[in-house]
Amino acid sequence: MTGRPAPEPYPTMTATKILWGQILAVALIVLVTTWGATQWVAWRLGFQAQLGPALFDIWGMPVYPPPAFFWWWYFYDAYARTVFWEGGAIAASGGFISIAVAITMSVIRAREAADVDTYGSARWAKRSEVEAAGLLGSDGVVLGKLDQDYLRHDGPEHVLCFAPTRSGKGVGLVVPTLLSSHHFCLIPYRGFAACTERDQGCFPGLVSPLCCSDAFERAILADPA
Repeated sequence: MTGRPAPEPYPTMTATKILWGQILAVALIVLVTTWGATQWVAWRLGFQAQLGPALFDIWGMPVYPPPAFFWWWYFYDAYARTVFWEGGAIAASGGFISIAVAITMSVIRAREAADVDTYGSARWAKRSEVEAAGLLGSDGVVLGKLDQDYLRHDGPEHVLCFAPTRSGKGVGLVVPTLLSSHHFCLIPYRGFAACTERDQGCFPGLVSPLCCSDAFERAILADPA
């Protein structure tokens, strides 16, 4: 007899999903405030023998177990109500502080989640990063534009522009580079040389580009391989 397959069990929470940092911080705050309330009440009551034995002494001062405050409050509240109210306020402050710390840590964790690179870390560079990379110089290959500044590469590395035909590689990168760069250029295309030579009068410092398409044609004819 066949039937429908049994449903898959619900996924269990893994250890990576448990916020151990927040749990530890909250527990530590509650422990410190409760212990502080205990020591405050003991000090206000003059460390009387009726409070019971201490865990240990620090420089002659008895240190009691953290939850001892609640035992004392139950048995001796009628004798020193004001003192125990002070201790209760100290112990209760741990709850408010814990809530504030937990919320703060959750906000910090949420901000960190915005910077995860699970799906890649590519992003647009910030202006400070562009400046550090030296891309805001006055010469070199035109790469693009950032606000009102042109991005240029003027280093020993190679620059590769890959884009479909008629997408604007020449008029967007090559021609602006030829019209504004003071470096010597070898151009395997007569059209670029011609259009930049027409503008020589507008750019006196421009080095005239050398069209080497003729040399390429001669090399191909001499050695077709």
